[in-house]
Amino acid sequence: MRRFYERSLWMPHKFLPTYPDLHHRLLGAEAAEAAGAQGWFWEMHNLIFECQHEHGKVLTLDLLLALASHLPLNQEEFRNQIEDHRHCEKIEADVQQALKCSVQQAPAFFINGTRYSGSLEYDELVSSLNLAAGL
Repeated sequence: MRRFYERSLWMPHKFLPTYPDLHHRLLGAEAAEAAGAQGWFWEMHNLIFECQHEHGKVLTLDLLLALASHLPLNQEEFRNQIEDHRHCEKIEADVQQALKCSVQQAPAFFINGTRYSGSLEYDELVSSLNLAAGL
């Protein structure tokens, strides 16, 4: 969806690490951002999501490094960015923005600045996006 709408809609990704396991979810957000700094955000995001939701694994630095080894990243730079918490300010800003907009769980969608409260079923969401994009 992101590629299809990239010329007509702005679709940023914002983090909202939540409880339980807040520390581990923050670590996952940092890993996605560290991979993103090398152009591999969505690939790392998808690996993390699959690992958490399909396999029920708790995110640890060792697990994230293992996941990152499947991507063509500079592994040392990836690890340094996580250990130095280089992306914490951005992630914290995402959390503060979510709280300001009364978002308490993910996913949450906004279309043209208005919170989307419709179904998350693909067809309905695409219909709303098409309308917003003028398609």
